Amino acid sequence: MVGGGTAGCVVATRLSQAATGSVLLIEAGPARQPFASCVPLLFNTLKKHARADWGYVSEPELGAAGRRFLRSHGRGLGGSSAINGMIAVRGHPRDYDAWAALGLPGWSYAELLPYFRRSETNWRGASHEHGAAGPWRVGPGYRADPLFGLLAATARAAGRAVIDDFTGNDQEGIGAPDFAIADGMRMSTSRAYLAHAGRNLSILTDTHVCRVLVEEGRAAGVELRQGDVTRRIFADCEVIVAAGAYNSPQLLLLSGIGDPDALRHVGIDPVHDLPGVGRNLQGHVAVPLRFRAKDIPGFHRALRFDRIAASALQWGLSRRGLFGRVPLTALSYVRSRDELDRPDIQIMYSTGRMDDYPWFPMLRPGIGHFISSSISLCRPQSRGDVTLRSASPFDAPRIRYNLLDVTDDLARLRDALRRERAFYATAPLADVLVEEDVPGRDYRSDDALDARLREVATSGQHPTSTCAMGSDRQTVVDAELRVHGLTGLRVADASIMPLIPSGNTYATVVMIAEKAADLVLGKTAI
Repeated sequence: MVGGGTAGCVVATRLSQAATGSVLLIEAGPARQPFASCVPLLFNTLKKHARADWGYVSEPELGAAGRRFLRSHGRGLGGSSAINGMIAVRGHPRDYDAWAALGLPGWSYAELLPYFRRSETNWRGASHEHGAAGPWRVGPGYRADPLFGLLAATARAAGRAVIDDFTGNDQEGIGAPDFAIADGMRMSTSRAYLAHAGRNLSILTDTHVCRVLVEEGRAAGVELRQGDVTRRIFADCEVIVAAGAYNSPQLLLLSGIGDPDALRHVGIDPVHDLPGVGRNLQGHVAVPLRFRAKDIPGFHRALRFDRIAASALQWGLSRRGLFGRVPLTALSYVRSRDELDRPDIQIMYSTGRMDDYPWFPMLRPGIGHFISSSISLCRPQSRGDVTLRSASPFDAPRIRYNLLDVTDDLARLRDALRRERAFYATAPLADVLVEEDVPGRDYRSDDALDARLREVATSGQHPTSTCAMGSDRQTVVDAELRVHGLTGLRVADASIMPLIPSGNTYATVVMIAEKAADLVLGKTAI
């Protein structure tokens, strides 16, 4: 098993629980994550952390004013589940029905629901949609936050629904999302699953897999590097790659699996012609809408030095309080256009700014009070790719999203931002606002707003689809997650999604990993 990240910890644990043979999990990063990984409030400090994050940076994005973006990608046991924002949503059921409609049996929402349920212990208890006996514990959002009450009242005034649960078909409206947080601590898959693994699971950390060994059309094993030592390990059954949407295609390409011409260009001898490897990269794209606000209870007020010190002590003693949550108050799903069959926009709300910091009057002034939204396009049409920088397994891959390359992506974000401006202009939310900070109130016309959105757009940290499921030449794996044309090799992580779901991808990756284990074992969900 290559990759001990979000998916890898799940697959390895489930295989070890059921298989009679041995399971080896190989992870390039460390066994232990930084202390900050345990503390939900500190998730944003983990970006660029050398032990926790690969620190990838994208190629210049021409559709986003030529800017480069930090591509946070978890490193170490737990992978991105140890550094992400912990939001536990699934997207819309029709997202998965669209997978099945591509000719992928077993991947409709009804067929995947048992895996979603099996993975979790949801705070609501067992129901048709939720599980109550899984290793992955999912806790409630922050309905007691004063901003949530303000947003809920404004939603009712604006004709939007207030949602209790974003799982299922009725998602359009505003609510407090669930989080993978339990007892005030992050619920990464390493924490959730590995403690339940069988004794037949062995784990190698700080071990870099350089390539998959392919012999006569079969994945025979892997070549790896431990310190200065290079060695080979051979598999009796299968090699499963779960290195994520950046590193899984990179590993296949380094192994000679991909487009032959592109491989030769970087000095790699082609082993298997599969041009879809690394293509079809998808990711949510978002634009900010932020207002200066009056002094209201919220994240900025809580960051006053004496208050945050008290909160740190509270968390240390009881795992309660500010440090046991993330600065996200509410989430909303809306349509950018009335004629759409389901929401295509996700909006996240918070008091304050993501770059806020501890402050104290006169000694260190704060940045002031804000209410912020991130308006994210759920199903962008723009596509990017992951390619090799060189033949070295230690060089970062080239990552290009082609953000806003399709003009309709930009138009839908513009339409959504205008609708959200109207929402902010509705009382009681309007009563606490001072002025629009970003994009800025002067940007009104289509041309002016489009140019500004290209300057402020960001790419969400939800990469998918670079080893996509399907049956044509541009896909990589079949519905059983087996790499086309090879035996003994599967991919099981976010890279196999044919289409990105309408929401944060954490829960979806856990589901994929649960299903992948059953596919390897020849089982079906009950």
